[in-house]
Amino acid sequence: MTGATRLLVFAHLDGNWTQCGKLTMTERADGHMSSTFEYDGEYLALQNRVELDPVSLPPQQTSLSRSSIQLPINVAPLFGAFRDSTPDAFGRRVIERKLSVALNGLREADYLLHAGPHRVGALDFRLDSGTDAPAHVDDSFDLEELCEAAARIDDGLTVPRELHAIFSQGAGLGGARPKASFRDEHGVLWVSKFPTKTDLFDVASVELATLTLAAKTGVHVPELKTVAVGERNVFLSQRFDRFRAHRYGSTSCPSDREQYLAAQERAIVEPRVFYMSALQRRPAMSLSRVVPPTRTSRLPGLSTVVQSPVLTTPRAFSSGCLSTSL
Repeated sequence: MTGATRLLVFAHLDGNWTQCGKLTMTERADGHMSSTFEYDGEYLALQNRVELDPVSLPPQQTSLSRSSIQLPINVAPLFGAFRDSTPDAFGRRVIERKLSVALNGLREADYLLHAGPHRVGALDFRLDSGTDAPAHVDDSFDLEELCEAAARIDDGLTVPRELHAIFSQGAGLGGARPKASFRDEHGVLWVSKFPTKTDLFDVASVELATLTLAAKTGVHVPELKTVAVGERNVFLSQRFDRFRAHRYGSTSCPSDREQYLAAQERAIVEPRVFYMSALQRRPAMSLSRVVPPTRTSRLPGLSTVVQSPVLTTPRAFSSGCLSTSL
């Protein structure tokens, strides 16, 4: 049986969700999937529009007065930018546990819809325009509880109500290892990667060491650290697809939780960086201590100056050497 699901795609621009087009996903019972996308004419007319997928969906090749249906390149089942917004292995297990369905028992469109407000990047997907925008979620959950919930999902166990935070924090992130989005007491948002019972060594410490080495070779990496939860380490990587700024002010990082909540009420926004350019466009306050050459620009609607790293030949060479050695 073949079924088509039509989703509205929204982009996070200037701190607001803006409808930018319609995605149609057709999925067959044998697992075959195809998709099409059509930009909204109103979105193409915006001065601050962004390329959702620079490879498959460059808006400059689309008429500003009339949109057209587009297909993924190379007969791919789904556009790359939309696939990046879909959870990988562990995120899928979180969604399946939340909805009480079998392993891989959902359509790809369902995984896309249920990835939640903490998904990677700056896109959102809804069934219709009447669906509310993702509300601000209190993501100041206890890291130990998230770790426990992730372990239960990884082991195929039920998750008690008191640990249900994992359903919002862990559904939208990529990768196979258990992880969740976590905001610390200073209001900083991190990806927390948890240990598993099958680990043969301290994976968190090894990952920290590897990325620290990458930073020393000039590779641009986010802020990193490990924290102890019980007798094991959890790896934390600051999210490079988020930063907080006053709508008409400088970048802001409140010193404690109370200030963070007050900032939400004062309309401090948390702009989202589109996934494929996330490590090339970040505010100066969030850059790694190893700062590469930069060029400056301003985000639409924000007075925040963004430092855009320039990928020099030595840095590219260092990245290649590190990847080869690892």
